[in-house]
Amino acid sequence: MANILFLILPYPGCLAATLDLAERLRARGHAVSYLGMADSEEAVCAQGFSFTPLFERRFPKGFYAETEALESLPFGLASLRAQRRFIARLHAFAADLQGESGEEFRLALQRLAPDLVIFASTDLWIEWTAFIAHAAGVKSIYFHDSLTSSAKSGLPPIFTALIPDGGLLSRFRIAAAWRWFALQIKLQSWLLRPLGLDLDFEGVRRRLAAHCGYRLSRADHDRKAPRLTELVAWPIAFEFPGAETAERHYVGASIHRKRREPPFPWNRLDAQKPLVYCAMGTLVFSTKETYRRFFQAVVDLARSRPERQWVIAIGAAIDPEDLRDVPADVVIVRQAPQLQLLQRAHLMITHGGANTVKECIAFGVPMVSFPLGCDHPGNSARLVFQGLGLRADIQKASAPYLGRLIDALEADEGLRPRMKAMQASFQALEEAETAPRMVEAILRGESLDDP
Repeated sequence: MANILFLILPYPGCLAATLDLAERLRARGHAVSYLGMADSEEAVCAQGFSFTPLFERRFPKGFYAETEALESLPFGLASLRAQRRFIARLHAFAADLQGESGEEFRLALQRLAPDLVIFASTDLWIEWTAFIAHAAGVKSIYFHDSLTSSAKSGLPPIFTALIPDGGLLSRFRIAAAWRWFALQIKLQSWLLRPLGLDLDFEGVRRRLAAHCGYRLSRADHDRKAPRLTELVAWPIAFEFPGAETAERHYVGASIHRKRREPPFPWNRLDAQKPLVYCAMGTLVFSTKETYRRFFQAVVDLARSRPERQWVIAIGAAIDPEDLRDVPADVVIVRQAPQLQLLQRAHLMITHGGANTVKECIAFGVPMVSFPLGCDHPGNSARLVFQGLGLRADIQKASAPYLGRLIDALEADEGLRPRMKAMQASFQALEEAETAPRMVEAILRGESLDDP
C-alpha cells in the first residue's frame, strides 16, 4: 500500500476539504499523513492523522490568526503597515525556498519517503512548494476545493457573479471580466510594488521555476506550475456547462461526515419548528461593523418570525454582546456543529463558501447566499444557475430584505426536486469512491485522461 502525504495551508476550509479523501484512502489500506504550518497541527491530529510541521521559522504558531486580523483592520495607515509586513514575510519565505526552507522541505520529503504528495489548496502559493517536490522527483498532484477556471475555458472568473448563457452578450461580458482581471493585476503591481504591497506572484514563480529546473511554458500561464493532474472536490454536475476537463477531474463533494464538531446546546432547540441556520464561514472578509449589521438583520428577522427556530454562528467576526434585542429562543454560538444542524435545517443563510455549499446540497438544504470574497460569488452564481438557492448582497442586509429572499425561496415549487436531483449526483460519486480510485490510478502510473 502507498505512503500518501497531504500538504495543506493553515485555513480551516483547506483541511476540511481533504478529510473525506484522507479517510477513504486510509480505509483502503494506505498510510496517510499531513504536512503544513504549525497552525494546522492541532486540527489535523484531532481527526486522527499524524502531522509534520514545516517552516516554523517563517510561520510560527499564530500566523493564521495574524492573517485573520489583517482582514478586519479598517483601511488606514495601520492596515497598510500590517499588509506591508505580511507581504515582506511571504517574499522572504519565497526567497528562502531557494535556501533553508527549501532544504527543510526536501529533507522532510526524503525522510517521509512519500509515494505521492497531494498539494491541497487553490491558493496561488501552494505551487511554491510543488516546485520543490518536482525538483526532488516526488510524484505529486493538486487537490482543489474551488471551481477555478481559466480564461480559455469560456467560463467566468470564480470571483465574479456572472452566469453564462451561451449568448453573444454573455460571452462578451465573460471575456471582459477576464481582461479586467488581468488589467487589475498589472495596475496593482504598478501601484503597489513601490510601496512593498505587491507579492509579484509571477516573478516568484519564474525564480522558483529556474531554481528547481522547471521550464515554464505558455501553457503554464493559466494553470498552476508545475503542471500536475488536478482533482477537483466538486461534482461536475454543479459546474456551468463547458467546464475544463483536460488534466482536471471532478471527483465528488469530499464531505467528511465523521469529522469532530463543536459542542452545542441541543436542549435549546424546538424540534417542532423549522430550523433556519445562519453561518458566514471561518475566515473574516470584512469589517466588524459589516458583520454586526448583517447578523443584527438576522436577529431582527428572527424576532419577527418566532414560528421558526433560529441558530446563528457568528464566528470570530463579532462578539455576542454586539447584538441587541436577541430573543431567548434564538441560539447564538461562535461555532456550530454544521453537519448535525444541516440534518435538521429547513434552509441556510450562508456566505457561499465551497464546503458549506456542498454540505447544504448533500443534506438537501436550500440556501440564501451572501458572498463575501474569494470563490463565494462564483459558487453563488452556480447555486442560482442550478436553481438551488438565491444570491444576495450583504450591503443591503436588513430584516425585510432577508425576509423577502426567504419567502421567494420557499415559494419556488421546483426547488426541492432540483435539490434531490443534485443530491443524487453527489451521492453517486461518493458511493463509487471516485476520488480514492483516481488517486490509486495515479499511483499506478495510469493516465486519467485516456478515454
